[in-house]
Amino acid sequence: MSYLQARGLTLRYAQQHPLFQAVDFDINPGDRVALVGPNGAGKSSLLRIITGAQPPDAGVITKPRGLTLAHFSQADADVDPPLSAGQRARARLAEILDEPAGILLLDEPTNHLDTRTRHWLAHQLLRHNHTCLFVSHDEDFLHQIATRIFEIRRGQFRQFTGTYAEYLRHAETLNQKNWSAYESEQRQLAAFERAAQRRDQLAAKVADMPPGGAVSRAFYNAKSAKVARTARLLRERLPHESQVAKPWEDQPIPTFDFRNFTRPGDPPIDIQNLTLSYGPNTILKNFTLTLRRGERWAIQGPNGSGKTSLFRAIRSELTPTAGTITIANNVKLGYFAQEAETLNPRQTPLEACLAECTDRTWVQTILACLKLPREYANVPIAQLSLGERAKTALAQILVSGANVLLLDEPTNHLEIEARQALMATLDQFPGAILLITHAPPPLNWCQAPI
Repeated sequence: MSYLQARGLTLRYAQQHPLFQAVDFDINPGDRVALVGPNGAGKSSLLRIITGAQPPDAGVITKPRGLTLAHFSQADADVDPPLSAGQRARARLAEILDEPAGILLLDEPTNHLDTRTRHWLAHQLLRHNHTCLFVSHDEDFLHQIATRIFEIRRGQFRQFTGTYAEYLRHAETLNQKNWSAYESEQRQLAAFERAAQRRDQLAAKVADMPPGGAVSRAFYNAKSAKVARTARLLRERLPHESQVAKPWEDQPIPTFDFRNFTRPGDPPIDIQNLTLSYGPNTILKNFTLTLRRGERWAIQGPNGSGKTSLFRAIRSELTPTAGTITIANNVKLGYFAQEAETLNPRQTPLEACLAECTDRTWVQTILACLKLPREYANVPIAQLSLGERAKTALAQILVSGANVLLLDEPTNHLEIEARQALMATLDQFPGAILLITHAPPPLNWCQAPI
């Protein structure tokens, strides 16, 4: 007997565009179902529908009487100094795992968690065989945990039984099959068109009456019309539209010129023997780092070790207990905060970016490169998913003319393709970068453990 059944679930964006429609699925005891798909596809909304917090536009959820649900939402990790977002997330996850719930609904549970805590969470879910439906863009976690995959992508819902690795292989095989079918049809259409063009050329040639011809022009015209008719019949056999849809194809990242970039003094940031405290608690002690022009540093350490506090000190939001932070002349900081908290929720992504840069083409290019769907560029930020807000905040920083970037876990909430696009874009950034991350940084980046 299944724990939960969904039948005919439909959810529309702005009451018009379906995020998903006519979705059917069952969740059975012991299932660990990964819900995957791009930002804004409706994954968090589906979890809210299951909890009853959001009604669907159509369809029903049924579950046995007495079945309990435990929900970890993205808001559960909001920063609450002196607790870090990772510490707060772990506390909430521990609370949920102790609840006697039938199904755990986990919305990006590994965001903000350090490596040790991610392993702890995976171990708990496996050890106690929890039934769960979880949203995640963390590939390691997906490989460890998932036994089934639900995918929402461009309005389509698909489900796969098996591990995440098996899902990736199946998806790649299906993609290759779709491309093969599309290219085969295109070759066939092109062959028909070439044959028709040859008959058109022959018809024109036949219509030319040779000088001194023994027969009348009407004879040649009739012969030409007969050949032209075969060309017309060939074209009539072609479908008016392609019968095989072209598979989705991501556009490559273009070359950027960062046209409003100005050169900062060197070193842009010099930190010597920095100590930071919250009340009686020392959270960072004797930290030293010199960030030179064009360098990329990954700041890494366990939850609560002072990474975000370091950024606040650089931005003069937190006064050091000891040590110095020297900012060079002509430094313009671009700051990405956890949960994109610097955005105006009443603005649209386009408005937020145009407030920093009036070049609309440049703004639209950056938004597209970070995988923000074009139809969301004019939607109020308050209505966007956390992933879409993160893309907006990153685009705003990149077009702002900042020459030093402080990025606090920018890949949280981003789907895998958007993470790759962000790193490809940062590769072209001509300034210096400090990046807080729990993921392994690119090989050419320097690492500063805290």
